[in-house]
Amino acid sequence: MKGSSRVRYAVLGLGSAAHGGALSAFRNAWENSELAALISGDPVKMDRHYEQCLRAGGIDAVYIALPPARHLECALRAIRAGIHVLCEIPLALSASECAAILAAAQERRAKLMPAYRLHFEASHLEAVELAQSGALGQPRFFSSSFMRPPPRLPCPVRLEPWELPLRAPSIARVSKAFPSFRG
Repeated sequence: MKGSSRVRYAVLGLGSAAHGGALSAFRNAWENSELAALISGDPVKMDRHYEQCLRAGGIDAVYIALPPARHLECALRAIRAGIHVLCEIPLALSASECAAILAAAQERRAKLMPAYRLHFEASHLEAVELAQSGALGQPRFFSSSFMRPPPRLPCPVRLEPWELPLRAPSIARVSKAFPSFRG
């Protein structure tokens, strides 16, 4: 950003969140964004290179694509160095951690944004284009749901709400909505 209209990003963490989100999103954001650094999320390698990257002056923002337990420390280090933060969701592990990150960003006047990579998904871009084209008339209301396919289960599949772990309520709803899923 300094002397340029493009934001220079460092991507912190090179796992699936980075590969599925930020790295592929740079293809669609080349006019205003530049991939300036890649930093491993491995704790030993990260400790060696992250602070150096923050202080070198070659980046304007960091995209944190690490497990949530590491978001607080990494976000605060960037903000304290005057670097803007784009952080994979969830922003932190608790409301108090989120408040600490937000307070630091406000104090340092750093921009802070949760990463929501689906803005760049082809289906989302097509939906926005369709709505803006006028082909649907004047939109007055829009609602959507994001769904993932249920996990593969042994056949025959018979799902009853009381048989499911508490972390899988959407599967119970699928079994009720689609009786063919019930076996």
